[in-house]
Parts: sequence; C-alpha cells; structure tokens
Amino acid sequence: LSETEYADLGNALRTLSKEQPITCAAVRLLALTGWRRGEMLSLKWTDADLVTRTARLPDTKTGASMRPLSHAACDALRELPRMSALVFPASAGADKPMRGFPKAWARIAKAASLPPEITPHTLRHSFASVAADLGFSELTIAALLGHKKASITSRYAHHADAVLLQAADRVGYHVAGLLGETAASGDVVPLRLASSGLAPT
Repeated sequence: LSETEYADLGNALRTLSKEQPITCAAVRLLALTGWRRGEMLSLKWTDADLVTRTARLPDTKTGASMRPLSHAACDALRELPRMSALVFPASAGADKPMRGFPKAWARIAKAASLPPEITPHTLRHSFASVAADLGFSELTIAALLGHKKASITSRYAHHADAVLLQAADRVGYHVAGLLGETAASGDVVPLRLASSGLAPT
C-alpha cells in the first residue's frame, strides 16, 4: 500500500468501526502484524499472550509458529470483547471462525476507495515492505511473518526474542502511524539493521 492508501484505509476503518467493530479490528490486526487471513481468523484467546506479547499459531501454512506481537497489536486485541474461544468468531459464543470476512473486507476496501487488486494479503506484503524500508534484515522480517526458514518456535519455547519484539514494535508503530492512529503504548527502541527485501507468501 502507498502512504495515501494506508491513510484512506485508516479513515475507512474509523468510519466503519461502530457498524463493524470486529471486522474492522480484524483488518487492523492484519495490517499491524502481517499475518495471513487464515491465521487471524483461527486465532484463539488462549494462543495470544498479551503479557509476553507472543502468539502461538498451531496450524499455519508453514506449520506451528510463534509470533512476536507489537504493543499496537496487543492494544488492538485488548479492545476486543471475548465472545468465544476464538478472537474473531462467526458470532458471539460460536466456535467457528468469522465467515463474512470477504464481504466485510470488500465494504471496507470500497469505503477506502482502494483498487480491486488490493486484498487482505496485500497487507502482508505491505507489512514486509515497511519492515524492509525501516532497515530490518530479511531474516528478521521472515521471523515476524512466520516464514518456516526463520521460525522462532524452535529457538524460543516460551517467549519471543527481545530483538524481534522491538522489531515488531517499530514496524507496528510505523504502520499505525500510516493508518492515522495515535502512537502505540510502550517504548520503541530504534534498531539499525541491514536493509533487505522480502516477498512474503
């Protein structure tokens, strides 16, 4: 997404948040984490630890994965009601993921005047692009996105590495700013790392 498209998306999310609070929160989480849509929809509250700022995703495209959560992403999760074991259920108390997300995204994208080629997966690519522009290495970006080649699950059984948490914070803070949101909570420590591109999948 361009800076203008990010700003337009942020405006649309704020405009529609009263009518569609859960779906707008889902889109925000995708933008702030770079997760795949399926990872977001299958997220359970028991898999999200807002104290250690980590999320355990047991079944992703590349297998089980642990992801660092930025303060911005944690704040987005804290704002959500706990209606089910799932963070984004089909309805209150349901044990199945939200089914109307594609239609909800279409409405949000239309309100933001986004081109039709921009999909929820575009937010993943954009997250990686922002991280690369901020100077993070390909390996760091891969770990943030949950690529198998850089999975942190095997290295950190109970917590995410502090450097990855700082990276998640810096990218999440920047994306939140592009969306026109206020600064995320917590301190963001600037890191100077080698720049590298990445094409997420």
